[in-house]
Amino acid sequence: YKAVDHGANFAQPGHPAYEQREPDSQVLSYWKPIDELDEFVSASSDADFLDPKSGIASRFDVDNAIDFHLLILLTSNMDGIDKNFIIARNAPTSAEPKPRFFFAPWDYDATFGRNWNAARVEPNAWLTHHLFDRLLANPEYRKKYQTRWTELRKKQFSAETIKQMIDDNVSTLGPASKRNSERWPGAGYYPDNTSFGEDIDQMKTWLDARLDWLDKEFAKKQ
Repeated sequence: YKAVDHGANFAQPGHPAYEQREPDSQVLSYWKPIDELDEFVSASSDADFLDPKSGIASRFDVDNAIDFHLLILLTSNMDGIDKNFIIARNAPTSAEPKPRFFFAPWDYDATFGRNWNAARVEPNAWLTHHLFDRLLANPEYRKKYQTRWTELRKKQFSAETIKQMIDDNVSTLGPASKRNSERWPGAGYYPDNTSFGEDIDQMKTWLDARLDWLDKEFAKKQ
């Protein structure tokens, strides 16, 4: 299922905020799995939600949920927290008769200091939805969540690693950017009329501020 509307926030039952992608809806309309999940997350009691046998951990890959949420926060994907993601699960098998759901990233243009319309975004927004709020209300989950953030910050989420990824992409896209500016001189790339190089510099500055703010927010939540 692809989340196509900001109603994909797990706060109410039903599936109007989703499109079915597999199986082909023209062949088989199959909404029961996502309907059951949204019903459970939006309406279950705290005791049922956290039940070790039948609760959320039996229905959703919690480790995947942590990584997905941390990626959303790192990049400040304001258009992807309750929209523009894929939620899926494997087909049932004899070895796994009740497969759990997981998130898959989708559509990351509204990130690293820009919103979907290219407007500048401050580095101090906490992004969440009802599923993540319910998970974070549990001390055991919150500890695991904090531990994973600390682990990722050492390498994958370090400023050095991400800036190197940016530089690698600049090496690939830079010549095309130069040709683009020569073909349409003075057009600019965003509403604030920054050049390609200026936007890269702004992105890196924003990243430093974002990581600093997130580290402080995680410290508050311990």
